[in-house]
Amino acid sequence: MILRGPPEPRLSEKRHSINPPRLGTTGRRWGVCAPIGVLAGCRRAIIEHRLSAISAYHTWTDDEIATFEAKYPSDSRERLAFALLLYTGQRRSDVVRMGRQHIREILFEGRRTTAIEVTQVKTSRRLLVPIHPALAREIEHAPRNRLTFLLTEKGQPFSPKGFYNLFVDWARDAGLPPGRSPHGLRKAAGRRLAEAGATAHQIMSILGVTLQTAEIYTRQAEQGRMAVAGMERLGWGEK
Repeated sequence: MILRGPPEPRLSEKRHSINPPRLGTTGRRWGVCAPIGVLAGCRRAIIEHRLSAISAYHTWTDDEIATFEAKYPSDSRERLAFALLLYTGQRRSDVVRMGRQHIREILFEGRRTTAIEVTQVKTSRRLLVPIHPALAREIEHAPRNRLTFLLTEKGQPFSPKGFYNLFVDWARDAGLPPGRSPHGLRKAAGRRLAEAGATAHQIMSILGVTLQTAEIYTRQAEQGRMAVAGMERLGWGEK
């Protein structure tokens, strides 16, 4: 039997750096006899690569969220877009397609609740995301005779790119620093879920991300909780 290991690192001709491993690469592609250490190293590299991709977008802080909400009152288009992003945790390509026809009544543990049905453009995953009360208030003000909640000044649905550009302008007009994007609110949704104690599987079910990505949020939240608990043992926080 021929032992096959991972392909040799390939230098990028343009950046002169080693290319990261392709996501989804497994030992099966390298042969069943790939050393365990190689597979473990590959898993670490994949996680680090995904963490780097997540870090590419700034995660909105709670202060930045409050600043945006203070600038744009309830019953405004800006606030509706903001609530759809933050309280569904979906990508802009999915948010611009949402409308009343996607609202569903679901039965959970003997009680009825409303949810938005999402079929993600990027992954084709079908999700049912319960509607948060803050989002429900904004949806009440949305147009009732159109297929999408969000409309341009001409009354047409947004393209993902057009929505992105306008939302970045809204954030800037609210006095926020550059780099506050729709995707940053998706990340803020993951952060807030993790800080509230949601499990990785629960975050995965809402955001439609992989388990590995969801675990990044929970690890970061757990690190913060453990750090505070540890410092409290040294008397930190005492007056």
